Amino acid sequence: MYSVIIPAAGRGSRMGLNYNKLLYSLNDNETIIQRTVNKFLHFDQFSEIIITIHPDDLTTFNTMFDHPKIKLVSGGKERWESVKYGVEACSNNIIFIHDGARCNISDELIKNCLEAVTTNHDGGYVCGVKIIDSIREVNNGCVVKAVDRSHLYNMQTPQIFNKEDLLKAYSMGYTDTDEVGLMLQIGKTPKIIEGDYRNLKVTTKSDLELL
Repeated sequence: MYSVIIPAAGRGSRMGLNYNKLLYSLNDNETIIQRTVNKFLHFDQFSEIIITIHPDDLTTFNTMFDHPKIKLVSGGKERWESVKYGVEACSNNIIFIHDGARCNISDELIKNCLEAVTTNHDGGYVCGVKIIDSIREVNNGCVVKAVDRSHLYNMQTPQIFNKEDLLKAYSMGYTDTDEVGLMLQIGKTPKIIEGDYRNLKVTTKSDLELL
């Protein structure tokens, strides 16, 4: 069995909201976080879904989620800290970490992740998509150099790692913008699972038009 951690302790500043953007209601009256969580709930392979939340949102999340698989854990000021608290609360060794704002994840991608973990790659796994736009280095407002994009990927989630490896990285004081960064710092090389360009992270209001 596997655990899922969904960081949901952020606020909505970049969307111009005065509340947690994950509580934004979509067209079907389902919030962003509800849609994300529901994508994982119906898979029997996940025995628990841990949502790390801001203390101010506790009452709202308690009302929203009433399911034996779901656990609410207080998050931190930064994403890495929220994930750390989630990892410490996990009861399984294999942990899927998925951004709460990636509510467009498909069943197919989740199935591909579940299939990938059966190969037991030591460095863990991360969903990613190849960069398709031209990449250029800019200096003082001017394009100065082309960058080879053939080996470049945009990282997505889920990112899947052993609890032991994550705790090791935290115990060594490492932090990063995602868990792939942590694994690289302890000498691991996560394996890519081909992601989905539709698995976008809702960051601005314009992203909502793509859901």
